[in-house]
Amino acid sequence: MKVIAIIQARMGSTRLPGKVLNKVQDKPLLEYQIDRVKKAKTIDEIVIATTTKDNDNQIVDLCKRLSLPYYRGSEEDVLSRYYESAAKFQADVIVRLTADCPLIDPDVIDKVVNAYLESLEYYDFACNTLVRTYPKGLDTEVMTFKLLKQIHEEAKEIFYREHVTNYIYHHPEKFKILNIQNDFDASVHQWTLDTEEDFLLIQKIIQELYPNNKHFSFLDVLEILEKNPDWNLINKHVASQNSINDKKSCRDVKVIAEIANAHQGKEENLKELIKAAAENGANGVKFQWFKYDYLAVPSYKFFKAYEELFLDEKTWEESVKFAKELGLEVWADIYDAWGIQLLLRLKDHVDGIKLPTTILQSSDLIKRIGMLEKPVLIGVGGWYEEEIDQMILLVKKYITSEVILMHGFQGYPTKTEDVNLSRIPYLRERYNLEVGFADHEDADSPLAVELPVYALFSGAVVIEKHITLNRQDKGYDYFSSLEPDEFKLMTEKLKQAQIAIGTSEVNESERKYLEDASLRVVSNRNLKKGEIITLEKTNYKRCGDHSALMPSQAEKLFPQILKKDIKINEPITVEKIKKPRITIAVICRLKSTRLPKKALLPIYGIPSIERCLYNCLAIPNVDDVVLATSFLPEDDMLENFSLDGKVKILRGDPENVAKRMLDAAEMTKADIIIRITGDCPAVSPEIISYLIEQHLKKEADYTQENSSAIGTSGNIITVEALRRLINQPKPLTHTEYLSFYFLNNPSIFSINNVTLPKEFDYPNWRLTLDESRDLELFEKIYKDLDVQKEPLFFHQIREHLIKNPHIAKINQKIATKWMSNKSLVEEISKATILNNFNENNSI
Repeated sequence: MKVIAIIQARMGSTRLPGKVLNKVQDKPLLEYQIDRVKKAKTIDEIVIATTTKDNDNQIVDLCKRLSLPYYRGSEEDVLSRYYESAAKFQADVIVRLTADCPLIDPDVIDKVVNAYLESLEYYDFACNTLVRTYPKGLDTEVMTFKLLKQIHEEAKEIFYREHVTNYIYHHPEKFKILNIQNDFDASVHQWTLDTEEDFLLIQKIIQELYPNNKHFSFLDVLEILEKNPDWNLINKHVASQNSINDKKSCRDVKVIAEIANAHQGKEENLKELIKAAAENGANGVKFQWFKYDYLAVPSYKFFKAYEELFLDEKTWEESVKFAKELGLEVWADIYDAWGIQLLLRLKDHVDGIKLPTTILQSSDLIKRIGMLEKPVLIGVGGWYEEEIDQMILLVKKYITSEVILMHGFQGYPTKTEDVNLSRIPYLRERYNLEVGFADHEDADSPLAVELPVYALFSGAVVIEKHITLNRQDKGYDYFSSLEPDEFKLMTEKLKQAQIAIGTSEVNESERKYLEDASLRVVSNRNLKKGEIITLEKTNYKRCGDHSALMPSQAEKLFPQILKKDIKINEPITVEKIKKPRITIAVICRLKSTRLPKKALLPIYGIPSIERCLYNCLAIPNVDDVVLATSFLPEDDMLENFSLDGKVKILRGDPENVAKRMLDAAEMTKADIIIRITGDCPAVSPEIISYLIEQHLKKEADYTQENSSAIGTSGNIITVEALRRLINQPKPLTHTEYLSFYFLNNPSIFSINNVTLPKEFDYPNWRLTLDESRDLELFEKIYKDLDVQKEPLFFHQIREHLIKNPHIAKINQKIATKWMSNKSLVEEISKATILNNFNENNSI
């Protein structure tokens, strides 16, 4: 299995033009990346996929200097560039990398590739970006060539053509995605090369690490950033331009009753508060654990208050046990070393921890808390981003469990204008962490029970709210504390809000209404089995069949092939249609007189017919390629061109090409058959693909064009129409000129004459093989472009002939013999006119 890493690279960045060749220590960043990818043990070959733009010649020059394979394709259609690169270099598995990741880690690449190869039976695609835990800039995606071909064929929108794998991420119902995660979350780091600030950071990293360790790992980078924390600020404001794969979680909100100091230092109050929290909808309670002489010196102004509020270990142990008996989670605020000792003693009964600012200043205390592997809440109300950045770096060094940022202004009470709920989604997006809300609104305000609901709608996953037994007593923390009945009202409102939020899935009531009232797709005429069905053959009406297609479904699925006859107004269901199965029939024999056995003649060392078949295999949306020859002994040698089973061989009627094509269609169960002749070694995958699309769009029986270079095109035929042709009563002659039967009978067959886009419109070029000068031209082209056993796309030929017009002149004066024979053309035209026949094939 050949694993190829394809790195997409171009000079045309809008934010940082020419960025991939920016130099650090006189070496281009792309070269650093190539060197790093070469160290990946799972990669068999590296290919640079760049564009045909002149300014990307510099990238090609780098590839030539490094003796590295490259491919040049469309700048805008990056998906086709990837597909054509993979086809050219015959990749079985593709590792997609982008040239804006100069710090890519080969060990990370190997981890993703190995996980994918070991799970091929279960997964279609692997990446480390669906849920980010690695720094941005280590992005690795892996897929088979089969999957790449599928998305190349299915993805039509410009967005999906520009962003190679987004079609996969946007269609989870089609593709099973394996996400590889790091052992710890380092996703806060931005190491991609998008802006000048990014370049300055990457430059510093390379200058620091590369001289002593050319193959430094991403762990080495993290270490150097820890030693130089100010470096993280260089590009901290750079926002990712592609957030499609960012983590998006959806879970029930957790309500924590903050008891704090509302117990007033009395055990009986503490028990009543725990009971009130349990009875009024809290999921958990949070205690503040400290001891006065550990927390402050005796001269401190609040020392006496701390002493009055203190509860001993036994009281807390019994209170934790009581809370657990009532089904509550227990969370603890840790303020000092005494609190940590208590936490360690009761750790098996504690569900989570909140870290105040004082603890965050001690790496030793954080390390000890991290060893408990408990979820951690961190209050960030009033913190600047720079401060949060530094805090997260410190916390994640020692804490690998879940971290939730708690937004909330710490005023008692908080003014409404200071609540600033917009920080919740902002913090979540910036730090890729869940965010909660610690509310301190004036408890006498109606907003005291409403703000938590607003926070829920803003994305909060934890609500922390103070509770008190009686606010009139005016004990500690009473300003923002809800009494039990108020707390119950708040939790009930939160439950109602969660019901209203629902899930991302459509519920049964919604679906039933939609199924009963929605318009469905029905036929607007009688249709035949094997016919192409498009939107033009349907109407949208209400009907009783809930399995009938909705308009949006039909717009995505059509055109399709009918599996049975359909009557007017009959609902169209998925059981009645299928994706068109498309077969190419390469019509070839060895009886040529002008250039004997031309199909076997070598073009740059490879037989002409083999060149033709390589190009046919590269045509998108094609299910089978059949080499259709005769059963005569003189054509036996053509059986050797199955290309390791990729091409089917059919031997049929030597004279009746139509019958041979129908045999090929029936052998492969095709709905669409494409006629390509074996004297077209450079048949264009791009042109045939375009004709297939136009054929299906126009629901035609027969599709052709007349402006391409001769030898680059083919005929697209609906098999149902071919079967009608063969079954009509008039004997068929001259089937070598099969197109005449369709073109001369427009009342019987629907004809689609296609106007090609300008990039394919070169009628004066001759790219067919019929005479010795044709062979000379092909030899020159394939040798100049060094084409091995691989397809040659038309845009490559076009670029080469435009730059070297003398090559096209080699065979320019050769005329197509049969077309210049007027009597033969008249004979063919007369013989191929059919009488109209009805559906029963009678005259």
